[in-house]
Amino acid sequence: MKKIFTLCLAIIGAMNIFAQSVNYTTFQFVDANGKEIKDGSVIEVKANGKKMESGIMVKSAKTTDDKCIITYDVSEMSSGVYELCFVRCIKTITTPTATTETSACNDESFTTLSLADHWAPDSYGTCVTTLQLRKGKLFGTGKKAYWGADLETKGPKITIKYIYSETTGMNGVTVNSIKELARYSLAGTKLTGPTKGVNIVKYSDGSVKKVVVK
Repeated sequence: MKKIFTLCLAIIGAMNIFAQSVNYTTFQFVDANGKEIKDGSVIEVKANGKKMESGIMVKSAKTTDDKCIITYDVSEMSSGVYELCFVRCIKTITTPTATTETSACNDESFTTLSLADHWAPDSYGTCVTTLQLRKGKLFGTGKKAYWGADLETKGPKITIKYIYSETTGMNGVTVNSIKELARYSLAGTKLTGPTKGVNIVKYSDGSVKKVVVK
């Protein structure tokens, strides 16, 4: 009986780890048709032109006075420049970033607002950027006050992979929604890969499954 109780506590603990991954859902990423793009999704943008746009937008999930900020990392870029103009264009990225960049904070409430992002390559290659929605937070006082990202809020996170190649063909955006994000043991320890025994696997569509690895 004691073992069963301990096992239940372990499962609950692991579930709590999952629940902490996204704690802010006021804003959502959506596609051009207004369909929600799930947390953890990987979007591939393929084009045969020299300016590639994802067409992704941010939607306010409910009436709110919250201000939305996007933090983003450009982990890979073979050439050219990347720019995200959510509200305003803040910084043009010319090389992969070693630190997290922050978008402008929206000045007023909105229903749907475009990322207005694009990668303009100089030659064939790829650009990979990861974006996360966060709540805006006012820092400082008086004339030195400014809006930044409240890093304690963890909204949906997506990865955009721009691909420019000779064989790309027609422009297109593909959303691969269901990906394995992480797996844990029953004790809540994060695993580096499939491990013998019961693995608790979290997927990008929000589902969690118990998988037995023999």
